Amino acid sequence: MAGSGLPCTVVICCSLPAGMGSDEVASRLEAGRRAELPITWLAAPEWLNVVVEACGGAGLTGGVALEIPAGCPRSAARDLLAHARRAVPALDAAVIHGPLDAASRQDLAGSGIRVVCRDGFEPPARGSRRPAPKGWRCHSPVWGLWEVARAAEPVPPTGLGRLLGIGAATTLGSGGLAVVDVAEGVPASGATATIRGRLGRWKAWAASRHSSSPTTFTPLSRLPDLIAGAGQVPVGGSILRAA
Repeated sequence: MAGSGLPCTVVICCSLPAGMGSDEVASRLEAGRRAELPITWLAAPEWLNVVVEACGGAGLTGGVALEIPAGCPRSAARDLLAHARRAVPALDAAVIHGPLDAASRQDLAGSGIRVVCRDGFEPPARGSRRPAPKGWRCHSPVWGLWEVARAAEPVPPTGLGRLLGIGAATTLGSGGLAVVDVAEGVPASGATATIRGRLGRWKAWAASRHSSSPTTFTPLSRLPDLIAGAGQVPVGGSILRAA
């Protein structure tokens, strides 16, 4: 898909980690509402109910992905997923930091998780059960489960990087895919202004290239459908999906 003239697909995520203050969570959710972009909230279990309530009644678009702690034992991960289902019955997205073994992948797929956001893939790269779009950093190591790698940069390229096609620009061409966390590298408190600024940069970047090569913003849970050719969400689209 890269270089094919198709829209660039961007998945904007925002972390809500465990231990964060409730005021900061509320501020980040409000920043997402004001941005008017579909945002996938990478939520620790303690914030799932808060996100679901916000998505249902505060004009937020996007969805939620369950954050599973790095190194979480399989039994504990299964318990987390079962607990999360009570808050989000349609949950089908997760975020996992660190390694992921074959048995854990089978557990995720068997529990209804269809897509997992990761920091990267373990070398050597595993094969994919289904073909991935060219240029997209994703693979399907087990049937029913896609893994996508998060981009290193939480903001779109500017200046020399954009002109030379380096850094984040390598994944943001026509037909490309970028999965970003706008809370990447910011502290767990007092970071809302930074997140608002990053969301504003994404909107401005999309607007500046809309006429020549449009940008599609989509929730994380929508990626398996896009890969299967089920369609795309227009810029600023309002898909609300609780997973």
